[in-house]
Amino acid sequence: MSIQAYQSASVNTMTKSEILLKLYQGLIKTVDMLEEAIVRRDIPGKIDATNRSTAILGELAMALEASREEGGEQGDWQDRLIALYLFLMEEISVSNIRNEERRLKPVREILEVLLETWKDAISQSPSRASSMRPSPVSHAKVPEGRLSVRG
Repeated sequence: MSIQAYQSASVNTMTKSEILLKLYQGLIKTVDMLEEAIVRRDIPGKIDATNRSTAILGELAMALEASREEGGEQGDWQDRLIALYLFLMEEISVSNIRNEERRLKPVREILEVLLETWKDAISQSPSRASSMRPSPVSHAKVPEGRLSVRG
């Protein structure tokens, strides 16, 4: 069996919750790759990591939007999470354009908090997690430092 066939079979047998966690893990990895590429002044690496990161965030936002359109759970948390994804996409893009790896630290911290929050939601409510409907989290640790789209 080829590696691609194995990976395809692996993804096809994952639950929605497992795929979500893998997306967040991959996203954190690509943010780290972008930071390293900026430091090394690796332009192709920056482009690749930026494209991968923004693509994953875009998919996460579209999945929330699709869930809403299919008549899924409605809530303010969806709008807030989509806005957060858009903010993270912008921060990643600006970091790439300006070669400012320091901008990625709060992005990574936010993603780590989101990953841990999803892990907690999945472990606490397996039936709810399979439908990917988390409860809003107001107690999440917010990373220190100023977050700004403008710089």
